[in-house]
Amino acid sequence: MVRELSHEEIVEYVKRIFGGYPVTDVGMEAIRVLMQSRYEGMIVVDDRCRTIFLSRANEKFFGVSTEEALFRPFPEISPSTRLNVVVETGRPEIGDVHIYDGGEMRIVARIPIIGEGKSVKGAIGKIIFYNCEKLNELARTVAVLKARLKKREKETQGKREIPYTFNDILYVNDRMGEIVSLARKIASTDSSVLITGETGTGKELFAQAIHGESRRRNGPFVSVNCSSIPEELAESELFGFREGAFSGARKGGKKGKFHLAEGGTIFLDEIHELPLRLQSKLLRAIQEKEIDPVGSDEKPEKVDFRLIAASNQNLEDLVEKKRFRADLFFRLNQTRIHIPPLRERKDDIEFYLNHFLEEVSLKVGITRKRFTRRALSFLLEYSWPGNIRELKNVVEQALWSSRGTSIDVGDLPEYMKKVRFPEEGNGRLTLREYLDRAERSAIIDALKRAGGSRTRAAELLGLHRSALFKKMRKHGIEEREIWG
Repeated sequence: MVRELSHEEIVEYVKRIFGGYPVTDVGMEAIRVLMQSRYEGMIVVDDRCRTIFLSRANEKFFGVSTEEALFRPFPEISPSTRLNVVVETGRPEIGDVHIYDGGEMRIVARIPIIGEGKSVKGAIGKIIFYNCEKLNELARTVAVLKARLKKREKETQGKREIPYTFNDILYVNDRMGEIVSLARKIASTDSSVLITGETGTGKELFAQAIHGESRRRNGPFVSVNCSSIPEELAESELFGFREGAFSGARKGGKKGKFHLAEGGTIFLDEIHELPLRLQSKLLRAIQEKEIDPVGSDEKPEKVDFRLIAASNQNLEDLVEKKRFRADLFFRLNQTRIHIPPLRERKDDIEFYLNHFLEEVSLKVGITRKRFTRRALSFLLEYSWPGNIRELKNVVEQALWSSRGTSIDVGDLPEYMKKVRFPEEGNGRLTLREYLDRAERSAIIDALKRAGGSRTRAAELLGLHRSALFKKMRKHGIEEREIWG
């Protein structure tokens, strides 16, 4: 039980803190509330950094009572403190990340007490955030809000197409941060770029962001999916054609995609689908910046463009199999960006799940839901072959399938539930087997944490006691497993 301070003790503390300055009744009451609070972590030192007040909330944290701390130099109580620095300099330190002597991390504020003649009378230390994880949650919220703001800005631009920027590439994963930094550096050059990564990782998003930060940002961004062009039309689509070049060629000819990219960027997605006979022509276009339209008997045309190519295939393997030209690959591979799949950055999986939950809920006007622990555990283990694109579709389907305020495994698309999960060794687990093992492990863990108490373990798991006994029988959990 925390002992309440008497009125006389509070007055005495106020005199020490404020010296001879008058304090109103309201001010005295506010100070009393702060001093009595079990939650306010506050320290006050004088001009010699001696402790003149230590809040009750800090007694357990520093392992010393308020009475024992009185007039002791605070650096003796907490050697890592910087209150002495604030007293010496008179400069406040707000929002500082402080690691205490026991290794615990807090966000703190240190404020000097300035007296007459601007002399420093002491300093106040205050813990702002006890749990730094809350800051990570705030950062994720800010990222979601930024994404919503960007989306709204694009909507207000009318029909004018604005390429994505690096601010549209959302992530919390450190590796992705390094990749974005690399892409920003590449954007400032004018070299050709090869972007590799699985389907749905955002290769075109990166391509548009690079264009948006390049010197060509005011020029066109022409996107071409090589797999969608019939092989017999690929050459004329890319390089254009002259009138009469082939049967049915329209009068006056037609400009190709490279012509349309004049002064800007051309993005060739799925470049591995480009026929071999055109790959040599593409290489010449990159090297010479010259385009030779189909049916032209004139000198090749100079065209100013930047090439960004992308592929979801292993181009090195295709080179070995003679399905992709080695010289073209080496030319493109000089400046390469590889986007890792979502399964290799699990922190981004959870971030995107929450991001798309928020985005889709707002879009369709329904109350935001949350994933159960079981569903989240499953989604973190899922391999996501379609990456971010698939994840967004899964969130949308799950939102419509779920009937309550939360989304469970049963609300996920059927195809996901047929996936088999890896097990130690060579075995494979079905979703049901995987969930059963996870449930069994969670029950044993709760029983251990509860010291064997079934009642306490049931509370930890959010179950009725009878439900816990039923699950223990189902999974064959024995006493020896609890006590090891």
